[in-house]
Amino acid sequence: MKLQNIFITLLTALTLSACSKSQMTQINEAPPHVETFSPWFLNLEISGVTSNFGTLKKDGFVDFGLVIPAIKRTELIYLDLESILSPETDLIDVPFYDFEVPSNVTFPKQKESYFVTITLNKPNYRFYVKQPGSYKMVATHGKFPLKKVIKDLKAKKSMFEIINHFKFIQSGSKNVTLANNISEQNIHVNQNRFSSHLTIKAPRFNSSLAMISIALREDSGLLSPTDLKNLKPGQTMRLTTTSTNESKYVASLLRRNNILIQGASIYNEIKSQGEKNLNEMSLVLQDEEALLSPAEFLPLIPRPRLQNKTFTLNAPKETDNIMPLGTYLGLIEIEDIKKGKMKFEKTARVWEQMTEGWQNETPYPDLDFEFKPNRRYRWVVMFLGQKREPLKFLDSLNLNRLTHVTRNALDL
Repeated sequence: MKLQNIFITLLTALTLSACSKSQMTQINEAPPHVETFSPWFLNLEISGVTSNFGTLKKDGFVDFGLVIPAIKRTELIYLDLESILSPETDLIDVPFYDFEVPSNVTFPKQKESYFVTITLNKPNYRFYVKQPGSYKMVATHGKFPLKKVIKDLKAKKSMFEIINHFKFIQSGSKNVTLANNISEQNIHVNQNRFSSHLTIKAPRFNSSLAMISIALREDSGLLSPTDLKNLKPGQTMRLTTTSTNESKYVASLLRRNNILIQGASIYNEIKSQGEKNLNEMSLVLQDEEALLSPAEFLPLIPRPRLQNKTFTLNAPKETDNIMPLGTYLGLIEIEDIKKGKMKFEKTARVWEQMTEGWQNETPYPDLDFEFKPNRRYRWVVMFLGQKREPLKFLDSLNLNRLTHVTRNALDL
């Protein structure tokens, strides 16, 4: 079993909690507001070294670092693979095999055994952003039991079963401002110890679905992960977090339980099983007070349909606890790229609109945009919801009140 599969298993799961920056205009009137802009295909590089993992013994666990930018709460609606899993790769040399890992994954120097002694030592990271600006880069220290994960991979268990083997220990961060490539952005991973817990309760849901919960800590208005776990229907589980007084949340996602680990490239297999699998999902964000009750999801929705220049969107029904916030429709331009053995989508938003409330249909827009023959395109629809609070004034389309999202997409 190739070691590359182990790392891609974790990172693809973490994709479900990541998002990327975009331009979004909030509105307070019924007519939709449209935003059109040129695709961002910049590859600005942020690079550095992760350190301070502590003394690592030969204990059967592989220690790693994952470097990603922290996000704003208003950016939770954007789920983007390349914002968590770098399309660039680095080569790791181990006995009898060279394997590629995403460039934003690091390994402190350590030795473990799997038939032979394996030495890992990759302290450097590289991460790529699409826009110049300010970012808070967060390096999270995690570990997993090498032999147990390999055993599950060989048994072709679901990715969602395997991620519960991963333990998250601590993290560190560094504020970065860039207009061009920037280096020497070194991060100590031992700044924030994960010594406390949040308790999440799963609702009852169909066994064909999978629920993943991500613990988040908020620091200066930005969210970063501290734990990631798969929950079964009705299960209660503890997620690690910091012991500080900062605000804490759990973002939970519900999606199809159909990603099996088999073959030489996990990422490529997930992609070949249908890109809609990564687009069809429902998300709920709970603060510590809301965690006293089980998570309540909006239902998964069908893909939007396009007929006679009209999109049919299939809005969900309101519930006693969730009220409509807005309807999002966006067009994404996709470039398929290949780095070594790994294939990725490089995406950029080229058009999007937000409409107040939940809409069941919307006309095809009058696009002033040239579709390129060497690109693919995807329409994304999202229904945005907020916790129902009848005694409070709720601003229309205030994404800071966002607590629920259900989404799907149509590939052209």
